[in-house]
This record gives sequence, C-alpha cells and structure tokens, in this order.
Amino acid sequence: MLKYVEQEGISLYPDVALLRVYNTKGLGFSVITDAARRLTEIPAAVFPFDYALNERDSTGTPSYVLSPRLVDRYVSGMLKDISKLGINGLSLRDLGDELNSDYRKNKQIDRTESEQISLNALEDIYESGLEIMARGGNAYTWQYVSDITHAPIGSSNFKIEDVEIPFYQMVVRGFIEYTGAPYNLSTYTNYRQYLLRCLEYGSSVHFVWSYETNEKVKDTYFEYLYSIDYRQWLETARDIYHEVNEVLKQVNNQGIVSHEKLEEGVYKTVYENGVYVIVNYNPEPVSVEGINVGAEDYYVGGDKNES
Repeated sequence: MLKYVEQEGISLYPDVALLRVYNTKGLGFSVITDAARRLTEIPAAVFPFDYALNERDSTGTPSYVLSPRLVDRYVSGMLKDISKLGINGLSLRDLGDELNSDYRKNKQIDRTESEQISLNALEDIYESGLEIMARGGNAYTWQYVSDITHAPIGSSNFKIEDVEIPFYQMVVRGFIEYTGAPYNLSTYTNYRQYLLRCLEYGSSVHFVWSYETNEKVKDTYFEYLYSIDYRQWLETARDIYHEVNEVLKQVNNQGIVSHEKLEEGVYKTVYENGVYVIVNYNPEPVSVEGINVGAEDYYVGGDKNES
C-alpha cells in the first residue's frame, strides 16, 4: 500500500489514538494503575453511545482514558514502532482535541498540566519528521499540524446564540488545511446544504469510507460508522468535490477577511485575494447587492472572478 500511495502522490495519515485505550488485552495496560481517575477516584471509562436510544450504552465494552502521566511513554513507543514502517504522516485521533485530568490521590494532574504534556507529545511527533493531521485541532496544535479534520462548521444551536460565524476558519485559513465532520456521518439530509457550508466556511470536503458494507460494524464498537460503504457515496462525493474545488481553488491558501449575513439564510464570505462567495441556503431565489442567487445556490465574484 505504501508503494501505491507514493506512486500516485497520495498523502497517507495512519490514525492513532494516544489518549484513549480501546483494547486493554495484551498491551501491558492496566485499568487499575494506568487509567486516569475521575473525581470519585474510579477509573475513567468511556462507554459506547447508543444512537437508537440517544444515550450511552453501559452494557457495551468501554474504552479508558489514559492517565496523562503515561502519554510520553506511549508516544515514545509509538514513534519507535512506526519508524520501521516508512510512513511520512500521522493522524492524531484524540491528541489534538482532548485534554484529560487525572484525580488519582496524591498524583493529580489538572488540564493545564495535561495541555503541556500534549504539547510535549506534539513536539516529539513533529521533530520526528512526520506530517501531522489532527482531529478537532485545538489552538495549541496549530504550530505542529498541516491538516485538521472535524473543525467546527456550525454551532450548538442553543437559543442564546443568534448567528453562526466561521470564526475558527477566519483564524486558521491560509495556514492550515481543514474539513468539518464527514458528510456521510453528519446530520445533513441535503447535500446542497453541505456544499454551501463548505463554500461559506472555505472548508474541504470530507467523507469516511470503508470497502466493507455497512452491516460489518453492526453490534460492534464501531457502530457509529453506520454509513461508510464507499459504493453508496462515490458519485455524490465526486459531484460535491468537483463543484467545491472549482470555487475553492480560486482562493487556495487565502485567508478569510470578512463574513457577513446579508439576510436570513444568505451569507457572504470575502477572501484575501478579493474573491467573494455569496451562499443562499433558502429554498427560494434571493436578490442581494444587486445579484440574483438561485435557491440553494451560490454566486462567486470579486477581483479574480465574476460568475
């Protein structure tokens, strides 16, 4: 596989979890001594989520939060093992967006200390020469990562919030490539709405796929990957990618300089090079700034383009 991706110019980022232990058998991990402790001093276990009942499944097999005091040891071991594989990149499943405390008696570690431990781990991985992709991408990771997945492209929708703005994207765009959550595992039921959000937020397209069919993950820990059969998504992904790429290639490595709500469901994003995108999420056409924008459509304009 490594030979194939190199020949095809494909970037490969094998995924690794460093702050969570999913398989406690045969790895030298002890729940008693190595798992972080909650305030109640019991091991910090994370149970699978039951999407049908919208609650955690306490009957499932849990993963355990690794005590931050052991992260350095795990990272050193991981780097030693993967150095034999000849890979150039690494995807960090949890090191980029989780900060865990440990309330073990007389060995407490708070989140501030945990952040420094994560920074040390990121520094070690970066100094090893690996390109780093991170899920979530907290601010302290930015100096080390080249790509971020699952960047926020929406809000919590709490009633106290009035408007969604791409604040995160306005900070990182032009320096780091990013995507939101994968479309095929999101709550979007209309791909046009997802496409418009990518254009408004300057985000790359994201899908998660498997060669195996969806039922392979049923009643397993990976049940959350309920819709990843690539055969069901290939055509949709191709259409979304080509349309988004046709716009975003005009603003490659360009930051977002302004974002404005023109009216309900209509937003304008302006990039550094003068190109702007107006997106209309409404099911009917609108006319804004003397421009007609179709239903669930967009308009690209500015110094470099008028279309």
